Amino acid sequence: MAILMPYHKTNARADYLKPEEVLECEKFCIQDTYGMSITPELVEQDDGGRLIKKIVALEAILAAPGK
Repeated sequence: MAILMPYHKTNARADYLKPEEVLECEKFCIQDTYGMSITPELVEQDDGGRLIKKIVALEAILAAPGK
């Protein structure tokens, strides 16, 4: 079951989520972040959100004015 942004925002603020709701939210975040279908490989590479942080840091370095 794919979830939509309003559902994700509502659940992200919930005090308690069922385990399957947590997984659905994580899947949504990964798919939304990378714009790709969820695969076991993508979940592994995402490493709990660490990959996107590395990508953003690399983009910042590459976009920095030359010295």
